[in-house]
Amino acid sequence: MKAFPPLFSGNGRTRSIRLERYRELRGIVTVKTHWYLSSIEASASELGRRIRGHWGVENQVHYPKDVTFGEDRSRIRTLPLVQVWSVARSFALNLYRSLLMANRAQAQRRCMFGLSTLKILFRMK
Repeated sequence: MKAFPPLFSGNGRTRSIRLERYRELRGIVTVKTHWYLSSIEASASELGRRIRGHWGVENQVHYPKDVTFGEDRSRIRTLPLVQVWSVARSFALNLYRSLLMANRAQAQRRCMFGLSTLKILFRMK
């Protein structure tokens, strides 16, 4: 049997963190337990803040780019184009947010109508 490599290298003070999330939807309460590994010396409230921060990035950036723009389904593999399209998707999301368009899918459909829409958005003549 092969030994697995250590998950963390460093100070050797790896700790496991157990986080229980409670959700109530239509009167049904579900509890999910999540486990994290960390070598950070911090209080429980600080670790909770860091975990929420991580998921904030996931929910604000990665998830919308994948769902609205299908980023994970993209077949672009050439290195410069991968970064260019990622920046373009981020630009579009920030543009939608700055125009207070809460529904990103609807915003994308509204903005797909061509150059005239871009001229309006950028206040060009």
